[in-house]
Amino acid sequence: LNNQKMGKFILIDLKKREEKKKLRELCHEIVKDFSEWVRNYEVDDDTPPNEEECAALEEAKFEELKAAFEEQAQHLRRITTLVEMKTLDTYAALDMRRGYLYRRFADDVEELEEQAGRMLTHCVKTLETKVSEVSDMLPMTEAQIGEEMEQMKNVLA
Repeated sequence: LNNQKMGKFILIDLKKREEKKKLRELCHEIVKDFSEWVRNYEVDDDTPPNEEECAALEEAKFEELKAAFEEQAQHLRRITTLVEMKTLDTYAALDMRRGYLYRRFADDVEELEEQAGRMLTHCVKTLETKVSEVSDMLPMTEAQIGEEMEQMKNVLA
């Protein structure tokens, strides 16, 4: 009778040990999946996402990974207390990775912002010059104004 109890205890202990191993692997896989998602994320139209878009994309991915984690962790019934602790640790590890997607695209975003700034500066200077030229020509006919506007469009195109 004592050997039967000892055998059950060893079996339970082995199952508990197996669940602990599965939990460690699960925690690692969830964080690894996020890192791989960031590394492999591709934009649809070659326009990198801005900071707000990256935050929204990351949040959606976090929710997806948390749901996957909870789905798999619910089957680990022998180590529920450890699952609770590891859940908090895993979510904290994911939370520490907030902003990784934006950091991946930050240089591209900054370059596009600088390019847009230069283009706006060019457009403003061109319009200021054109306003000055047109003001010097006043009074002028409507046809002349139309011609000047067409020339300006060609310069900006």
